[in-house]
Amino acid sequence: MFYGFVMPVPLHKSSMSVSRAYTRVTDLAIFMKSLLSFLLLTLSLLLPSQAADVVISNPSISIDDSEFFQQSCIWQDRAGNVWLVHLDDQGFFTVPSGKEILVGTHAYPLRGAGSPQNGPEWGLGTTGLEVQYTYKFNATSTDAALAWSREAENWQVHTGEIGRSGPRPALNAQATSRVLYRLKQGNGQLPVWKLTDSSSDQFFPSNVIGFGRWVKDTKQMTVVATYNGIQQAAMYDTDTAVLTQLSTDSGNKKDTYMWLAPEYNEYLFFSLVNGKEIRIYRKLNGLWTVIESFTVGDQITSPEPFVFQGKSYISLIGIQGSTAAQKRYDVYVFDINGQGTLLNDQQNLHRIDPENLVIGNQAFIYYGELLPSTVIVQHKVDFVPN
Repeated sequence: MFYGFVMPVPLHKSSMSVSRAYTRVTDLAIFMKSLLSFLLLTLSLLLPSQAADVVISNPSISIDDSEFFQQSCIWQDRAGNVWLVHLDDQGFFTVPSGKEILVGTHAYPLRGAGSPQNGPEWGLGTTGLEVQYTYKFNATSTDAALAWSREAENWQVHTGEIGRSGPRPALNAQATSRVLYRLKQGNGQLPVWKLTDSSSDQFFPSNVIGFGRWVKDTKQMTVVATYNGIQQAAMYDTDTAVLTQLSTDSGNKKDTYMWLAPEYNEYLFFSLVNGKEIRIYRKLNGLWTVIESFTVGDQITSPEPFVFQGKSYISLIGIQGSTAAQKRYDVYVFDINGQGTLLNDQQNLHRIDPENLVIGNQAFIYYGELLPSTVIVQHKVDFVPN
């Protein structure tokens, strides 16, 4: 991002024994060289950039937990409203405020006690596209329920049973109207799933912990399960209720994603290991085997895979530094060979939650900038493979 120019100042004449005419010519040459550099810099900033990092939302409005799909974005405001905004062909909001279509109300706050830890999510139901989120009945109640709003019904809101939060619906035609969520039990929560319109909670085996991820074009999800005291990647089939262990190597796994990789025309998955290493796995001779791994700084957050122009990529936040004052948050994209690209400039912003979106022959990475005021401003970066 660019905030202003500093005009180079011509050097003054020295006290050395040279002629005044020579000194004036030298000063003029230095000034002209500086002016030329200034003009070239200005021109370069006016031309399109391969990695242009721009703010696309109104800086006075907090865009909380945005999710992108099919040239649209959903997000939640601090008043509990869920909004949809469309994107133009260059990936910009068509309405800078982000408040184009109201698709839900009474969304549970994403900050503070009782937070569902997850904002609105895209889903696919039997009637088409839908948005699911956590519903809060009134200002004084801590009760939460699943809520869903369907495009085919002009975004009419439905609510389910109390005690359920953080929905993560399946976004594929093979698993329509299936949703993963958290069920309140005592002072804790359990990961469970069900059909959206059903009231029947479906439980996982007792060694499943954390939250799973749906595998595109299947009725399965990747989860984390404990085996011999180690958190391992596993696969759960919602049709057969069978849990299958995937990884067997050392280190506690989380944030496990599986996708169809065009490089092999087969499924790969990655896991975040011990909070700081990405390991990529491929099934070789019947066993899931690490084919690549990489680290970025001291910690990794929010890794997500995407496919662009026939290649697989992983977007993420790399964090360096051990204290709040020292920490630096950078947006990266890595290929499955472990080659990474830093997408942002050197400004030390608090960057969070990168999301990816492909529009036509362009790929964009969106991320939030958390301001000291706690407002989250939305950025867009053009991703161009090396």
